[in-house]
Amino acid sequence: MKLLQRSLVARIIASLLAISSIVVISIVVTIVVAGSSRGDAAAINMAGSLRMNTYQIVASLQRYQQQPGTENRRQVQALTDRFDSRLTSLELTNAIPDDASHALQEQHQLIIQRWEQELSPRLEAAIVGESVSNVALDQTLDNLAADIDTLVTLLEQNTEAKIRLLSVLQLLFLGLTIAVVVIALFDIRHNLTRPLHQLVVLAREAAQRNFQYRTHLKGSDELALLGRTFDGMSEELAASYAALEEKVSRKEQELERSNQAMQLMHDASRTLYGGGNDLCSSAAPMLRQLETLLELGPIRLSLNDPFDHREMPVLETHSRTRPVYCRNQECHACLIDPQPLEIMASDQVQCLLLPISVGDAMLGTLEIWYPQKQLADSTRRLLTVLADQLATAVYLQRRIEEQQQV
Repeated sequence: MKLLQRSLVARIIASLLAISSIVVISIVVTIVVAGSSRGDAAAINMAGSLRMNTYQIVASLQRYQQQPGTENRRQVQALTDRFDSRLTSLELTNAIPDDASHALQEQHQLIIQRWEQELSPRLEAAIVGESVSNVALDQTLDNLAADIDTLVTLLEQNTEAKIRLLSVLQLLFLGLTIAVVVIALFDIRHNLTRPLHQLVVLAREAAQRNFQYRTHLKGSDELALLGRTFDGMSEELAASYAALEEKVSRKEQELERSNQAMQLMHDASRTLYGGGNDLCSSAAPMLRQLETLLELGPIRLSLNDPFDHREMPVLETHSRTRPVYCRNQECHACLIDPQPLEIMASDQVQCLLLPISVGDAMLGTLEIWYPQKQLADSTRRLLTVLADQLATAVYLQRRIEEQQQV
């Protein structure tokens, strides 16, 4: 039973075996019943001939009594011998059950007994010329004919009973076959057709990159196992596909931000290189826009003093007050939309330190603070380009200052 519950193939095979068994049993029963009915028609004909033989004996005996002679006597004797041989012939006895309590067996024995004990002795006496009461003889012959009629009726009823039994068995086997077929069709419809349809729909949806469809198959057979497995695979594929889409979207956003940042630095390079001695007013707006665009900050630029080589902060994108090193009191680049600088001391941010250098000359450092997350490679490359631009701008500014001093 557990195998039938767990296996759809086993249930289908069991249904086919059940139908085949019913068909085989039906054929065997039909053959057996047909075999048992073989000879019934001959037995009925033989019993009918006994009844006709009885009337022939009566007619022949009457002719013999009216015209005694060897020929008539021989005819009566021949009819008597024929009746005796037919009464115990195989054609008749084979159709009668061996059970002594059976009605056919009892009726046959009654006819034999009446023939051997009543009619046959009287016929022998009449043939040899002894005085026999015609009334008693006729009565015995009539009783024998009635018994033979009863035997014929019983034989017909026995044959009809076999036919009815065969019909009932055929109806029973037909009903069993229909029941098995209905159960098999119900099982196939609910456990094969529908699950298979859901699996096909799942395959079609997966082919269209829709991994949200689920079969939700229940049970323990093969298709239910496949359904649960495919549901799990679809769920994993959906998660992987969603992660891939998110990654692609993130990469697209990073690429878009990188393009915008490159465009911003390109547009700001003219102002940065041509800003004269005012590095704050030329670089601060660009750095603020880069912070907003790349979601990072604050940014602090520190330069090495060319005389004592001491590192000196020269630019911060977020400052509460004017820096002490600021030489231009009319510049407010650091004070525009100020935000607290204490965020740099938090555990939620990290710092990227980039050198500001031209060739072998170390001009300073660029501190870039960003949230605690993986900084994209494209962003790192952009910040490196930014550091190179700032280094070029600082180098040009110092060259200009040197030329002015000269």
